[in-house]
Amino acid sequence: LPSVCVQPGFSPKICPGTDVSLVAESGYNYLWSTSETTQSITVDTAGSYYVTVTDTSSGLSAQSENIQVSFYTTSLPVINMLGSFLVSTPAITYQWLFNGDTIVGEAGSDITPQVDGDYSVRVTDSNGCILTSDPFPFIMPGVAELSNTNVFQIKLVNKNFVELMLNSQNSG
Repeated sequence: LPSVCVQPGFSPKICPGTDVSLVAESGYNYLWSTSETTQSITVDTAGSYYVTVTDTSSGLSAQSENIQVSFYTTSLPVINMLGSFLVSTPAITYQWLFNGDTIVGEAGSDITPQVDGDYSVRVTDSNGCILTSDPFPFIMPGVAELSNTNVFQIKLVNKNFVELMLNSQNSG
């Protein structure tokens, strides 16, 4: 019987959204559990895989051991606002994005936003998986601009209550 060796010779764990190549030794005809007939296959789905190899000269066949492909358990990073900072959940490396584009030089666990927009962070976790947070819509805090067509009326009702009235006068 032909010997069957598949690389990697262990059951790999991979990051979600990635794939792994399974490669049988050369010189045979191949039939993988996926019905593919090439020497190697690329898989991006967790599961059990094996290959049957056939020696074309003798017609003898042998099947490999099952190779179990699984995914690391991961969590997307989460952005929280802490004072004037946006802070990511812990990771190994960080890269901040603004409206989907890389912010050059912003590779720490927090950032001080400078303008309104969607901030996200791409991190590498302890398994080497690269994960990107959902966008965090940031609006700069501050006082809204007031035009001279607004009239305010403030009235002290009692020592614990103030009444504020805003009348907008639009011209046009």
